Amino acid sequence: MQRVEFGEEAKNEWRAGTALPEGLAVASAVPPEVEDARRRFVLALRSMTARKERQEQDAIAIRGWMKTLEADVAAYRNWKRRKQRRQLFVWGVLAFIFFGHSIPVLRGLGDYWWLLFFGIGGGAAAQAVDSRRSSEMARLLATSRDPRAVSVLAVAARDGDTDTARRAESGLRSILPQLRASDSEHITEEGMNAILALLGRTADPSLQVAILRALEQVGDNRAISLVDMLAASGDTREIREAAESCLKFLRTREQQARLRQTLLRAATDPVSPDKSLLRPAGPTDTPAEELLRPAES
Repeated sequence: MQRVEFGEEAKNEWRAGTALPEGLAVASAVPPEVEDARRRFVLALRSMTARKERQEQDAIAIRGWMKTLEADVAAYRNWKRRKQRRQLFVWGVLAFIFFGHSIPVLRGLGDYWWLLFFGIGGGAAAQAVDSRRSSEMARLLATSRDPRAVSVLAVAARDGDTDTARRAESGLRSILPQLRASDSEHITEEGMNAILALLGRTADPSLQVAILRALEQVGDNRAISLVDMLAASGDTREIREAAESCLKFLRTREQQARLRQTLLRAATDPVSPDKSLLRPAGPTDTPAEELLRPAES
């Protein structure tokens, strides 16, 4: 092979990927192993940069899904409350129809009771939540398996519509057993309340076991009574064993919290000066003959 000396510009073009004429090679002063190490370093740096960018993009997407699902679940919960109030109003109207004429005060309305149905029609409101969208958000969060989504998924499983709750529970089964103690910062107050509500009401043993595994890492004293009950009267042996194991962690954590509170407790009030032998230096009203003096030789 013919060897030709090239200048730095030609070498830079070769390093940038510009092909040389066939049969020519660059005589570089850099050893091959150094050049190979440099290329591996550049490739590793590019891979790390690309991975970090993907993680940032995933985090942005997950925050968007969480925000959308949280808003949808809140809207659905409010819609259910309005629906319950309308149902109570309907039952009140029906009771008035059947029993109103027997009450002297209401008897004067005569045949105008049907006007009350206008209140029913005016109070009716269509559901303002797209259940398909909330279900899709729950599915995306479930597949992400991100610990930050636990609180939102727990609230969706407790308060969401049927399809959304089903997908949220599926996500919790896969995410909860992977939680670590450091993930407790991602569990909100409402999220923990939703997790405990699911533990008490669900009839799915796999979900109960997943919640108990998670409470070993992120649970607190609020879960002790419920876990204690499951340890004594769980539906299956697996649930009882998981509850017993979880209970040990919860009680240990409770003792540690109590110990920290004891160590950080404020000091008691100091002893009053008149009851203390040690007194601050300063002017005193003690007679001179009562003060300590060196003994005479």
